[in-house]
Amino acid sequence: MKVDRVLKIGAGVALAGATAAVIASRARRQRSASRVRKGVFIERALYENPAVVLRQLGIEWVLVESAIQKPDKDNWITRERAAIEKVDRTINPPDAPYRIELWAWGWPIPDGVEPFAKHVLEILASPVVAGYCLDIEAKSWSTRDHGQMRMDLLAHSLVGLIRNGSKKPLLLSSHGRADFAPLPWNALRRLDGALPQAYDPSNKYGDGFIARCVKSYRRLGLSFVAPTLGASSRTSPARMVEVLSTLPPVPAVSWWSWTSIGRNTERQQALRGGALIAPPHYL
Repeated sequence: MKVDRVLKIGAGVALAGATAAVIASRARRQRSASRVRKGVFIERALYENPAVVLRQLGIEWVLVESAIQKPDKDNWITRERAAIEKVDRTINPPDAPYRIELWAWGWPIPDGVEPFAKHVLEILASPVVAGYCLDIEAKSWSTRDHGQMRMDLLAHSLVGLIRNGSKKPLLLSSHGRADFAPLPWNALRRLDGALPQAYDPSNKYGDGFIARCVKSYRRLGLSFVAPTLGASSRTSPARMVEVLSTLPPVPAVSWWSWTSIGRNTERQQALRGGALIAPPHYL
């Protein structure tokens, strides 16, 4: 299933049954209006009044942490389905002017494929969850360190187990440049889209870095590619605004993470004052 069929962020309705014509029409309108939908990764803390603050910033979709697998840790689930649904109720109260679309995300490891897939399917069974984002990085999934065949088999198993149990879309969060990451791409290219971690707090990688990140994932055959930008303490608010002005044409963008934004007024102002301005009816 293409992400565009579900990622109608902020509209308040699911798009699982949307027709191709409607999707194409919306895509054309978004391109012509230069509309880029703003999202944010949420780890543990929501902080005060998230429903209000998120909308003040024009945030239309969130990715909420559900699990961080570690080899030596049995209790790796950070939010079960009930906790994810509680987050949804918190950020989408009945009187909210629009619905913020909720996705879940997590960090799987190769030795925990079956329990992780089971957890993801439990989360995706919730009607409030639009899809799931798998954070797969070379620290755990390097084909160079752990073997191409083994990582391919395990990644195929993870994706296949989830696909067999749910038709909701799956996204990938990973290194900024796909062409430099030794990952099991034969399996990961089967996902519905990618959120490359295009962090460059000091312009180390030069102009056009985000565009190069996006292009490297599109070369894999992933049509939906939306970069994740840095908002941690390493990235100044001024740099956050500067980065926004260099975005290539993309359907959406997200920030890592709410931990650095939720209580920081300067970073919040960077999200408000950058090149991405929420439509007036969202403010």
